[in-house]
Amino acid sequence: MMHTLRGGLVAGLLAGLVLAMLDFVTDGTPGRLLPEALHWFGITIADPTSSRFAGFLLLIALGGVFGLIFGALQREGSSRLAGRSSGGLGSAFSGGSSSHCCSPTS
Repeated sequence: MMHTLRGGLVAGLLAGLVLAMLDFVTDGTPGRLLPEALHWFGITIADPTSSRFAGFLLLIALGGVFGLIFGALQREGSSRLAGRSSGGLGSAFSGGSSSHCCSPTS
């Protein structure tokens, strides 16, 4: 059980990192949508640099949470690293990108 949780956590953290880094390369203004991740939880930071950094870290943490949830649900179902990683990445991307794409500013 601990092995699948660890695999899900690592895959989720990597997916969160990729998702947060994609915000820097897919938009005209690097990191413009990162503070919106803070607004999902009602957090507002006045300094734009600090809010982008905090949003970046929050997306990585949310990816880890989704990865842990996936690891807990998977249990010992898949013994291959590729199966765990792709499943964890899929669950982290689906959790982070669904609220990212449906924001009113996009």
